[in-house]
Amino acid sequence: MSQNAKLGIVAIVFLALSLLSYNQSTHRGERFNRGQKLFPNLNPDEVAEITINKKDETTALKRQDDGFVVSSIHQYPAKNEAINRFLN
Repeated sequence: MSQNAKLGIVAIVFLALSLLSYNQSTHRGERFNRGQKLFPNLNPDEVAEITINKKDETTALKRQDDGFVVSSIHQYPAKNEAINRFLN
């Protein structure tokens, strides 16, 4: 078998492997659908603290009595509707 034939077979094998890899990477994102709960077993009543990191900004929410407060901004009360929407 000539060297060109061997290189051709190796190229075909690498092409097949790259196609399989591409196929797996594109279908991997379909497991999570829009509207599907990220944590389906999460009980919102048991959440004591939420930390949201966005680039250079961090927001920390802590449960206080019947609602949440923004602990990173001097215990400012958070809207319960917004927190419930975030958790759901």
